[in-house]
Amino acid sequence: MPTTPGISATSLNDRLSDLSGHGLVVRHIFAGPPMSTWYEATEAGAIVSGLLWTLAETKRSASPPPPGERASTETGGG
Repeated sequence: MPTTPGISATSLNDRLSDLSGHGLVVRHIFAGPPMSTWYEATEAGAIVSGLLWTLAETKRSASPPPPGERASTETGGG
């Protein structure tokens, strides 16, 4: 069984079941051989995904620089 780095198969299954229950993804099962299952975002899921990516980008651009790095505020005058 393929694995997904950073999440157990049980946790991934639970999350996908939750998303499916909320109408954000649709589960497709193919009898095979070999049997396979895949998930597809619904229209609502695609909208939510886009919003989450936008929020993540906004936070990333609004976050202060990491320790040891600082934004340049020098004007060159002196």
